[in-house]
Amino acid sequence: MGDRNAAHWLIAAGALAALAGCGRREAADWRQAQATAPGAQAAAEGYAPPPRVVSILALPSGGVGLTGAAAPDAVVRLRSPDGTILEAHANADGVWNLDAPGAGSVRLFGLSQTVGDSVTQGEGYLAVLPPPVVGGMGTALLLRSGAGAQPFGEAQAAPRIVAVDVDSGGGAVVSGLAGASAPLHVVLDGAKAGEGTADAKGRFSITLSASVAPGGHVVTVQTGGQGAEARAEIAVSPPQPLTAGPYAGQRRDGGWRIDWMTPGGGVQTTYAADAPTREGIE
Repeated sequence: MGDRNAAHWLIAAGALAALAGCGRREAADWRQAQATAPGAQAAAEGYAPPPRVVSILALPSGGVGLTGAAAPDAVVRLRSPDGTILEAHANADGVWNLDAPGAGSVRLFGLSQTVGDSVTQGEGYLAVLPPPVVGGMGTALLLRSGAGAQPFGEAQAAPRIVAVDVDSGGGAVVSGLAGASAPLHVVLDGAKAGEGTADAKGRFSITLSASVAPGGHVVTVQTGGQGAEARAEIAVSPPQPLTAGPYAGQRRDGGWRIDWMTPGGGVQTTYAADAPTREGIE
C-alpha cells in the first residue's frame, strides 16, 4: 500500500461519527466528512493525545469488553454509522471501560473523547466481529487506512495471522501476533514477499513487496530461529459497491471480509481471520 494513505489516520475515525444517523451517502459526501472531521483540527492544534483501545476481552454474549486510555475525566464515545452511540467516562487516570455488544454481522465504530468543548478522534475504525460460525466468541480489530489492521492480544511464541489488508491496487499488508521483537518473514504463494519485526507487544504489520492479484493466495508468516509459522488462505476479489453505507462485512470460510471506505475515497478490504475464544490483555 505504500505511504499514499498513511497520513490519513488523523482524520479517519471522525468520518463514522460524522455519518452517524445520516443513512446512505454518496462517495463525495463521505470524503467531505473526512475533510471536516474534528479530529484533524484537534491533532493540528496540539490537544490531548487521542483516545485508544488498550485491550479487549471476548464476552460470552459475543460482544467485547474494551479497556482504553483517554484524557483524564473525558467522555469517551463509540459511534457507528447507524446512529448507535456507546458511552463511557474515563477516570482521573484516563482509564475507561466499555462493553460493545455483538451482532450478527461486522460493526464499525469511530472512537472519540470529549473534554469540555474539545472533541478528539481516535485512530482508525474499531471493527467488532461476530463470533465464528463454529464455537468461539466475538473479537475486535483496529482498522487502519494503508497500515494494516492492528490486533489486540499478547505476544506468543508461534506466529498468528490476524488479518490481511488489500487495497484497490493490490497492495497488501499482513498483520498478526508473534513473539515480542521476533524477526519475521512473509511468503506469498511460495515466494518471499516481505520481512519485518514484531514490536515489544508481539504485534506486527508487514507490507508485501509485490501486489496481490485477484484470485486465491496462500500467505505464510515464519519466525527465524524457531521455525514456527502461520498460514492463511485468502480469496482476493474486487469489492462490491458500498451502496448501503461506508462499509460491508461478509462471512467467509475461516473469517470475515470487510470492505470499507478510506479517507481518500477508495475502498480497502480487510480479510480478518477467526480469533481464539479469548483475547489477552495488552
